[in-house]
Parts: sequence; C-alpha cells; structure tokens
Amino acid sequence: MTKISFLSRAIATCLLLTLIANSDALLAKIDPSQASWLAINIITGPNQIDVGTATPVFVFTESDEDGLAMVLVRSGAHAFREEVEIIGGRGLIDIGKEVTFHAGLLTIDAVQPNAHELEALDANASHHMAIEPGQTSQPVVPLIGPRTIRADDQDETMAVVIPADVYGNVVADGTAVDLTVTRNVIPNSTERFTANVRNLLAWSWIDSETVTGTASVAASAEGVDGRVIEFLEVPLPPVSFTLLEPRTSMVSNGRT
Repeated sequence: MTKISFLSRAIATCLLLTLIANSDALLAKIDPSQASWLAINIITGPNQIDVGTATPVFVFTESDEDGLAMVLVRSGAHAFREEVEIIGGRGLIDIGKEVTFHAGLLTIDAVQPNAHELEALDANASHHMAIEPGQTSQPVVPLIGPRTIRADDQDETMAVVIPADVYGNVVADGTAVDLTVTRNVIPNSTERFTANVRNLLAWSWIDSETVTGTASVAASAEGVDGRVIEFLEVPLPPVSFTLLEPRTSMVSNGRT
C-alpha cells in the first residue's frame, strides 16, 4: 500500500468516526408535513464490512437546510426505499445487520421521492459497499460423482466442496479445503489433496486404484469438517478367454 493510499484511507476513517461521534445531532425528528424534499449529493460509509454487521451511512445535501430525502438500498436479497431525515444538510442511515446477512454488493442510491421509476436525483449520489463472507461454520460435506468408477488406474471421480459461513454464504475465494481419501482394502492407503475455493466452490479429481472396494472421502475447511462420503471402485468386465478340450480320456466308472 502506498503512502498516499494509506493516508487517504486514514483520513476517510477519521471522517467516518467523527460523523459517528456526532450522529446524536441527527436524531431530531422532523414533521413530514412541514418538511421539504432535498436532493442528496454525497453518500458516504465504509467500503467493506463483514457479513451480519450493522453500519451507519451518512448522506449530505448541497445546502444546510432541514428536510427529508429518499434513498434506495439494494443488495442480492433486499431492495427497499427509506426516508432520511436531514438536519443541517446531513442525515444518517442505519443499515441493520438483517440487511447484511447475504454476502455481495450493497448499493445505496439517492432517488426521486415520488417517482414511479427508481430515478437517481444525482448520478454521484450513490455508495457501494462490499459485504464479505465469514469463516467456514456449517458442516463441510464433499459431493462425489460419479459414485462408482472402474478400478483400472485410469478412471476418476470428482470431489466438490462448497464451504459456507454461519449465514449460508460461500466463504471467500482462496479458502483452503483439505480432502482425504481412505481405501480400507489397501493397507495404509490414504491420499490427501488441498483445493482452494474459486468461484463459489473447491474441487479435485480422484484417480482410481487397481484394487476393488470402498473408498471414503472426508473434507475440512478452517477446522470445520462434516460427514464422510463413500464411492465404489468396481472390477472391469471379464477378459476374453477360451475353453480347451481336455486331452486325456476318462473311464465312466464314477471314480475317475
């Protein structure tokens, strides 16, 4: 990180903390019947938060007037309008944790208060916030397919794992998933693989052995594991063979 970007982030953090410290001044109530609608020209808040976290977002108008403004809050699971009370040219939006249960992008835009369409009052009056997923929390169970393969050292099956946090969000890309394959019919036969989550899942091919039997696959991520899944390694079709006529003769006496 460069000195300039570090300084910019530090200044933005100090500004946000100052706004939070002075947010009590924004809690005064405005009579809607007496208020005028104001246009928001700045929306500011954190650029990134953890999933399931409540956070304040601040809005500013061009003047220091009191009044009301309208914003549209959108995420992958929510979309709603909210009136914002403006005191002295600024207002506060409380984004509750129930809005941030789903990882992804949350967008806050200034909109027309009475428009049928969701029209923006100002193209610059918007804020984007990345909601980052949490650590692995739910049981990590591999999906195996196919569940039956030939024991010929050439056939293969695939293990797919989708580790999720406490809210059901797939964990972040790059999270390591450990896979362990155990074959009970082969002494000390244990294979270990590591696959990283990429685009919502982690996966790995598993090659067959040359001995038939049942193989067990276990998966774990960030210290969380789950149910073991099995697949079968079965014999190949019989090889061709020829029956030969016996070259010796036998006497039909019931003893030969």
